[in-house]
Amino acid sequence: MKLKQHLHLIDMLRGVFKDKLCPNTETPSLSLCWRHGYQVILSYDDDMSLAYAELWPGIEYWWADTPDPKDLLTYLERQKRNGRPTDAFFVAGMNLTEDLRYVLQHPLQSMRSMTLRACGYLLDWIRKQQPGPASTALNIIAADFVGDTEFIHIVIALNQSCIK
Repeated sequence: MKLKQHLHLIDMLRGVFKDKLCPNTETPSLSLCWRHGYQVILSYDDDMSLAYAELWPGIEYWWADTPDPKDLLTYLERQKRNGRPTDAFFVAGMNLTEDLRYVLQHPLQSMRSMTLRACGYLLDWIRKQQPGPASTALNIIAADFVGDTEFIHIVIALNQSCIK
């Protein structure tokens, strides 16, 4: 992207999220975010982020790049044992990825159906996670196709466990 495109995108994102953006001034806790009404941590993976208090630099995002949910969870557990990838966040990508072999073996299946079929297995793992400041704690869980699942309720319950 050229400079003008970066500036346009950043202005658009800042305009959409406005006061909901958590500034990159301190590592946020859930209580800090709730106290100030922050709902969004906006990571912008370009040096342009350094010029804006509302933008966080690129946050490492780990996903296993596999169609197999067991391989995905094995990968994430290994990453957790290694500790947080950055000083602030551990981002667990619950995303399954189709590869050529998978597509050829399942020509009538979509990425959505693949993900939803594994949803129960992945949600069970999420329920067992511990949020918080520990080096192996999850802080951000990202997933595809969460609208039809319990995902949101589970993540909210994990967040509420931090303030009890």
